[in-house]
Amino acid sequence: METATIHIFPTRKTEYEWEVIRLRCRGEYLGTVKAADEDAALQAAVKMFALKTTSAQKQLLIRRA
Repeated sequence: METATIHIFPTRKTEYEWEVIRLRCRGEYLGTVKAADEDAALQAAVKMFALKTTSAQKQLLIRRA
């Protein structure tokens, strides 16, 4: 009896562009980041735009571009 060999390769998550907006009275467009999901986009935005305080991080709006 022959056996078949199945090769399973890890799938790569596609990265999307996410718009980063700081919510203030009018909303301030900061730029875009590339990430696979919203949580990763938020972490990338915090790192990219050097947002150190938690209040600044809570004022971010992340949406797919």
